[in-house]
Amino acid sequence: MRVPALLAVLVIAGLRAAAAGDAPDTMLAAAIDRGGGPDVLSVHRLPVPKVNADQVLIAVHTAGVGVWEASIRQHPGDRARFPMILGSDGAGTVVALGSGVRGFKVGDEVYGASDAFYAEYVAVRVENITHIPQGVDLTEAGALAISGLSALQGIDDALQLKAGETLIIHGAVGGVGTLAIQFAKLRGAKRAMMLSVSAPFHCPLMQPAAEVMAEALAKVSVKPPIVPLVANVLARPITEPAEIVSCLVEQVTGTVRWRESILFMAQAGVTDFYEIGAGKVLTGLIKRIADAATASAIGTPEDLGRFTAVRA
Repeated sequence: MRVPALLAVLVIAGLRAAAAGDAPDTMLAAAIDRGGGPDVLSVHRLPVPKVNADQVLIAVHTAGVGVWEASIRQHPGDRARFPMILGSDGAGTVVALGSGVRGFKVGDEVYGASDAFYAEYVAVRVENITHIPQGVDLTEAGALAISGLSALQGIDDALQLKAGETLIIHGAVGGVGTLAIQFAKLRGAKRAMMLSVSAPFHCPLMQPAAEVMAEALAKVSVKPPIVPLVANVLARPITEPAEIVSCLVEQVTGTVRWRESILFMAQAGVTDFYEIGAGKVLTGLIKRIADAATASAIGTPEDLGRFTAVRA
């Protein structure tokens, strides 16, 4: 039986114990005894953790599953203590309180971030949990802590999104992207939308592709451009071949500063933009970013013919 199926059963068992107000001495947990692939993750029977003064014991209902868990499983680090229970966030019901805990009581439904949520029970510092808000159930709350905070930090701290602005998120189908779209709308964004993509472009998951790109470009002789090249990872013009190569590699995994790049060119006096290749998504985005600009897509031989005829 696969671990995810077991966890679904174990969660129910934990909640039944919680309802009785008496946590058992042992529990089932998904843990690893060494770093490695998915095969190192197995079900262990382990002691139910004891709470410190600043902790609560939670009967886990839902554990979040993030892409970072695979990295933790593969590379647990030198300080890891085995067996090591995975799971960075989740939700459940409080079944025991540390002597110094205030503001929570047994039976409260909470969610938060910690270690070891892939288990029937987890001990979490009280500063890392909060009550589940009205209208959100335990299943939904299980994925809120890390994904929700990441999305909120992206909207408020990194982007500093203002009311009336437009936000496009590439491939916003995961936890962070889905929540970021909702936070953006809550902040008064004029438009917040997902841009479908075929691969996880411009994020660390593309690091293998970046390495291949670097190897390929090392064999290419790049000359200084005739006109400045605006790098989308810098939002400013570059002219040195070495910097061009560096930015081409960096953009595979780096953040695209598309809006800043378009605004820079518009403010520098650029009025005509052309999207080369299939599709017209970027053409539409340019028109929304730079009101005075004209944007056209050149994606077919006919488009190219019209472009050259106008320029002749």
